[in-house]
Amino acid sequence: MRNEDEQIKALIGITRPKIRFADLFPQTESSRSLCSIAENPSLPPAVLEELASYPDKEVKAAVADNRSTDTDTLMLIAKDEDPDVRYTLAENHNIPLDVLQVLIEDENPYVADRARRTLNRLSQPAVLTTMFKAGVGKTPSNVVQLIRA
Repeated sequence: MRNEDEQIKALIGITRPKIRFADLFPQTESSRSLCSIAENPSLPPAVLEELASYPDKEVKAAVADNRSTDTDTLMLIAKDEDPDVRYTLAENHNIPLDVLQVLIEDENPYVADRARRTLNRLSQPAVLTTMFKAGVGKTPSNVVQLIRA
């Protein structure tokens, strides 16, 4: 356990991971620990990207829910082979509209429907006002265009 704690502390401080998380943390033993790490909003983008490629879907979901995860990493998750991972991302009201558009066009009807419902929720006036004040997403016309699609 102590060795694992030291590995986690070392990984949080790195900016360019050279070590694969899957090699350091066997899936059956440490997914819970990695989920906790993936939820940390202070993680560097490179660490979040590495965690997004970890084989456990719970870890990927934690990365998807982290507000600090960049668009490129979210796009990687949006193209994950596991529909449960994509569905979890489609539920996230904090993802960029570009990522949501990819999920609306998902081959899995449940993922596509969830993404459309998220977009509909985001299109409510109060939510739109909050999003654009915070600089999230695109212009209102882009949102209307996505809703009509």
